[in-house]
Amino acid sequence: MNFPKELENIVDNMKPHFLIATRYLIDVLEGFDYHDIPEDIGGGTKGGISQNWVRLAKPIELEVNEVKDLSYKQIIYLYHKYFFVPYTKSRCGIEMKEGFDVFHFFNLVVSGPKRAAICLQRAIKKFNVNIVDDGIVGKNTILTLNERHEKDFDLILLYTTIEYSKFYGSIVSRDNTQVRFLNGWMNRIERSCDFVNKHRISCNKNRVIDYFNLKAGDKFEDRY
Repeated sequence: MNFPKELENIVDNMKPHFLIATRYLIDVLEGFDYHDIPEDIGGGTKGGISQNWVRLAKPIELEVNEVKDLSYKQIIYLYHKYFFVPYTKSRCGIEMKEGFDVFHFFNLVVSGPKRAAICLQRAIKKFNVNIVDDGIVGKNTILTLNERHEKDFDLILLYTTIEYSKFYGSIVSRDNTQVRFLNGWMNRIERSCDFVNKHRISCNKNRVIDYFNLKAGDKFEDRY
């Protein structure tokens, strides 16, 4: 593995709401155990980081066969560098407002950047706005999303969930071996909505002091 030597400090100084969201996400993704189910097209997975993602994204920090050895902070570092930062703000630096950013981040991890973008864009189009569902979240998508942060937050979450139900249904219709994963996929989206709705107010740094000390299986959502 090739993670930066200052990894501990880098992770500890990330946005508090991102850290809390990531810890919750790892629980949603069946905890910190390594899973390798033959029918799962993503390959072996730990904390949501899959062998298939490593194979395709080619991160400089690790090889495919090293996924099973990842630590909590290494996973969080990968999430921040390769998912949260590049896909929740535009190239010109416009960021998604808090709440939308972690919701989109959850979906990035679960279904991949392009599908997450398409589902979000199709949800926004329900409001008759001029957005192209091209799978690229840029300035126009983020500005339109942020404009509706206060008024239509819940509706955008709902419409995005509907788009995911269509997408997951299409996967099962093409390959019925994937039906065993359908309930789990939808449960992840629903739990991400629940989490975001509970944390609409900005998180305080003190709330994440002990989040690394929680063990897999702890009821994290009950504590926070």
